[in-house]
Amino acid sequence: MIEHRYADEDVEAWIMPDIEAVSYGRKVGYEVREAKDIPAEVFEVSATGVRGGNRANVSERVMDFMIAEGIWEENRT
Repeated sequence: MIEHRYADEDVEAWIMPDIEAVSYGRKVGYEVREAKDIPAEVFEVSATGVRGGNRANVSERVMDFMIAEGIWEENRT
């Protein structure tokens, strides 16, 4: 999805392993942390189903976000 959303921009997407923190830089002052406030409805989405074209279990809130970000086209079926 990220590669699709930013296809026309100079960005690189890569898969990171499931780790606790990533620190970088000379003065290692940055850290990547897991978001703890993800709405439960996000976890109800079946990525396999979505890839197959089924968005039946995608909440309206998630659907609106994906469309607004340009990740999905307006198709609410």
